[in-house]
Amino acid sequence: MNKTVTVIGTGLMGSAFANTLLKAGTKVTVWDGRPSAAAGVVANGATLASSFADAVNASDVVLSIISSASGGVALFREHASKLDLNNRFVINLSTAMPEDGEQFRSAVEGNGGKFINGAITSYPDLIGGPYTIVQYSGNPDIWRQVEQTMKPVAPEGTLYTGEDLAVPCTVDAAMTGSFYAVALAGFLEAAAYAKTHGVDAIQLGDFADKCIDLLRYKVKKSIKEIESNDFSTIQATVDVYLDAVVQWRDALRACGLRASLIGAVADDLAETQKAGHGGLGFCAQYLTAKNQ
Repeated sequence: MNKTVTVIGTGLMGSAFANTLLKAGTKVTVWDGRPSAAAGVVANGATLASSFADAVNASDVVLSIISSASGGVALFREHASKLDLNNRFVINLSTAMPEDGEQFRSAVEGNGGKFINGAITSYPDLIGGPYTIVQYSGNPDIWRQVEQTMKPVAPEGTLYTGEDLAVPCTVDAAMTGSFYAVALAGFLEAAAYAKTHGVDAIQLGDFADKCIDLLRYKVKKSIKEIESNDFSTIQATVDVYLDAVVQWRDALRACGLRASLIGAVADDLAETQKAGHGGLGFCAQYLTAKNQ
């Protein structure tokens, strides 16, 4: 039997979750501090609760998708006396810091509920599709009881990361922030430079595909280097890369670009060289990533 779901927060992401679950045949209740924000999902079949407490008490599974996990904790603590959390599952999907998971769990389990911590890597218009990733952590028995309910929002990217509640938000900050966002911004910098020489962005597409394939290979190889703490190489060294990257950086700047991203790579390589790792491979930057 499908579990009923309440979505707390009907901004772009919360509405996307609600609409996707509705399409999957799930009975959905919604609540938002701004009732007008829920109008779209209500028109699609969701039930609008008159209060936060009514929304939580209406369903088997409660998804908190507001601006911050700490804000969710505050709501559950403020309304604790009005909530019936026995046999209810609360899943935090709001932006969180590593310490927020335990605080949220305390607020939920201290009032008889069951808690799962999560993190969303997607755009609202991609929820329910193959490019969405949602990580979940917590007690494995609790996760098994809600897994099928949550599957429709990320049919190919529903990931259970284990019991450590800090993992989803840590991986989200690392991979969505430092990896995905920086990589995408790097492409935009590249496209801006290419345009100064009359090369349109559309002309970069095929080459970008091959670069993504190469990056996939290199990421997997870098994981092995990090795990073994062996950054030796028979390929280009930090010294060689630094020379090339400085030339590329200067070429971008000569065209009037800030070159902030490739400039940061040059700075990181210079720090790695300064630390005595100039003869190692590109991934030796891992050794100097932390402030000394």
